[in-house]
Amino acid sequence: METMKEETMLEKERPKRSGRLFIAYTVLFTVMMLLVFGRFLYYGKSFIGGADGLSQVGASMHYNGYFYRELFTNWLHGDFSVPMWDLSVGMGMDVLHVLIFNPLQILCGLLFAENVRAGVAVFTIVSLYLAGLAFLSYCRYIKCSDQAALIAVFTYLCNGYILNYCIAQNVFIELYILLPLLLLGTEKLQKEKKSGIYIACIAYLGISLLLNLYTMTLILAGYLCVRYVCREENRSYKGFCVSLIRPILAYIKGLAEGLSLDEKTPEGKVLASIIDVLDDMAKAISGLKEDTEYLDAYVEEIDEDLGTLEEDYYECDCCCGCGDADGEPAFYEVTC
Repeated sequence: METMKEETMLEKERPKRSGRLFIAYTVLFTVMMLLVFGRFLYYGKSFIGGADGLSQVGASMHYNGYFYRELFTNWLHGDFSVPMWDLSVGMGMDVLHVLIFNPLQILCGLLFAENVRAGVAVFTIVSLYLAGLAFLSYCRYIKCSDQAALIAVFTYLCNGYILNYCIAQNVFIELYILLPLLLLGTEKLQKEKKSGIYIACIAYLGISLLLNLYTMTLILAGYLCVRYVCREENRSYKGFCVSLIRPILAYIKGLAEGLSLDEKTPEGKVLASIIDVLDDMAKAISGLKEDTEYLDAYVEEIDEDLGTLEEDYYECDCCCGCGDADGEPAFYEVTC
């Protein structure tokens, strides 16, 4: 009863703790932004800099802002066609190579198409804030303390790669939002068998920059290896391979969603069938693993019970002449 009461109290206090942690993070993030980027405001400088700043970052937000404005305006007037070729880009180019699918960057482009300088600044700071929130959610899920979570979040946000490179080439900032979400999805997939966040992250990477997909795939592979080595007590090559089945299958599903797999085509039907077969195999193997773990635990309990019986009934340290004290068997003569 006391344990149930403690769990109930913890459940009631959890929203309050989450709210206090959110407020603390927001305040500390504001202070950090003023300390790190306050000089930009003081000297009237923009976030558009470096070799790619004006030619890529600013130009990309400017082009996407006007493109999506025109596209949404046409949709409001009943024209649902999507222009796929733009002659104003070089000698003419497929717009899919120019468009950005980051929702926040699209919103900033729509709002600040005439003021790219402000749009880039807003996009960068809001992206960093969301990256911190995503990492904070991951830390909370793996049950870090509030202090440890805050220290980890600001260590994550203040690394040199973000401050020296991602600020100038902000297309890579979304990696810092997606990484903790992908790790959170991995934990939910392995612990609760919920694959929604995991598949959504892979699908988004599939429809956005493929370089980011490649980078995140390498990080994910390393995380799965380290996770298995650090958290599994009975490690084996077979167990490691079994632990990879569910993430690999969810990864394939995410790619299929991101690449818009058409199940009406022959290739799409084959790939969809392969995914279904792999899904059934993964469920069967997962069931076998659970049964094996149950049997292992059951056998260990039986072994402990047998050990107790041996201690109670078969071992004797007394001097009753049974022969067990000196390790020699006792012999008895029976006369009929």
